[in-house]
Amino acid sequence: MQSISSLLNRRKQSQKTREMQSISSLLNRKKQSQKTREMQSISSLLNRRKQNHAKSPGIERKGDQKMTTKNIYRDVTLQQISEQDIGKELRVAGWIENIRDHGGVSFVDLRDMYGVLQVVMRDTSLLDGLTREMSVSIEGVIDKRDEETYNPRIPTGTIELEAHKVDVLGKVYKQLPFEIMTSKETREDVRLKYRYLDLRNQKVKDNIIFRSRVISFLREKMTEMGFLEIQTPILCASSPEGARDYIV
Repeated sequence: MQSISSLLNRRKQSQKTREMQSISSLLNRKKQSQKTREMQSISSLLNRRKQNHAKSPGIERKGDQKMTTKNIYRDVTLQQISEQDIGKELRVAGWIENIRDHGGVSFVDLRDMYGVLQVVMRDTSLLDGLTREMSVSIEGVIDKRDEETYNPRIPTGTIELEAHKVDVLGKVYKQLPFEIMTSKETREDVRLKYRYLDLRNQKVKDNIIFRSRVISFLREKMTEMGFLEIQTPILCASSPEGARDYIV
């Protein structure tokens, strides 16, 4: 009888364990599903905001307006240039992503935080001393590309800047530790050591911008709901001898 009772007890315990595991697994799947839906909802909302912002270029957020203000290095950022600017003389600034020398005429892919623009240098002396990832400011006239040279992969693929003047803002004094375009394939310790270069990678840059927008969105929503953002150290005070901390 004791053996039968013990067997039944073990079966009951085993059954309870399986039920608890099943419930726990179900709850975990629900949590994961809920988190996924929340992230998809936030991502969708941010994308809609981005599309609305693109449709209304005259309406800029405060942060964007500060970064796109005309200064001595550039008149506009690269994503603001379009076929409507053909014939205009503009000054732009950014990093040299690539250099192509075709003998008598050279092409430079100029990249800033917002986009990429092809620069044509018919005066090859302008290219003297320039290397990839050097920071430059270039002045010239916006021209329309030949139709067979269109680049549909970038928004400025139908236009180019014919350079008349180049000013070097920041030189590259030694070989780059990795290629910017493939920085994600580099060892993590090297990427972190040269983080300022890693952040020029398109995917890395997009990820950190997305993170910033998500945090900004969450803060705005919580502020609208009446929450306050208070850092923990503000609520703490140390005793005179520094041995104890008190919650204010």
